[in-house]
Amino acid sequence: MNMGKNLTETLRGLKLLNSKATRSRMEKLQIPEIHLGIEDKAKIYSELKQKYGLEDSEVAFCGDDVQDLELLKLVGFAACPHNAQDLVKAECDFVSQRSGAENFVREICNMILEIKS
Repeated sequence: MNMGKNLTETLRGLKLLNSKATRSRMEKLQIPEIHLGIEDKAKIYSELKQKYGLEDSEVAFCGDDVQDLELLKLVGFAACPHNAQDLVKAECDFVSQRSGAENFVREICNMILEIKS
């Protein structure tokens, strides 16, 4: 089991909003852990790091709004779409030219996979 990949997929699922469509998509992708409708992302993040035995430097996180700032400051690689809040862009290692609706997360996952291969 590739723990880094699973954590990346799980963090993709760390959403503030609880949506049936989002849950359905994540289940279809067989994401092992789905955390929707949570307000304390840092708490879940800490639990997941411990569970998978990872350090902050080994984690990538994508965010676009102020509620993501805490985690963006902790992780080894922080990324955001071009339509993210300016405060968020300032904390990111990578600002994509894509928006969140334009396969931004896929772009980041592909970057990580390319680097790891």
